[in-house]
Amino acid sequence: VTRFATISLTAISRNRDLASPSLPILQAPSMRQL
Repeated sequence: VTRFATISLTAISRNRDLASPSLPILQAPSMRQL
């Protein structure tokens, strides 16, 4: 779980410029799946 969360956060960080306003939307379901 920790590894997956770290990978997700890294991917999100890389896509900040592309999905800045969508961060909470993408992060919420990811955390729920964990």
